[in-house]
Amino acid sequence: MEEPKTFQTSDFPLATFLYAKGVLLQDILDSPNDNRRKVFVFIDPPPDLLSLFQSGKAEINVLAFNNAQNALRALVRVSR
Repeated sequence: MEEPKTFQTSDFPLATFLYAKGVLLQDILDSPNDNRRKVFVFIDPPPDLLSLFQSGKAEINVLAFNNAQNALRALVRVSR
């Protein structure tokens, strides 16, 4: 069976956006360049979500974004 494609980012707002949009989070890793940062590993996010975010045209429910942000922060605390 083929491994799913993954996408890694240490950009917390992007990670929050993807998580809030329902993209599956596979892992949270320590950043190899900065021990204070984390790298979020997602399973195959749709390219259109990444494009929308990078262009500044992404739209999301504020409550969903806030809930995702709180959930990721909690997961980061647990992964320490």
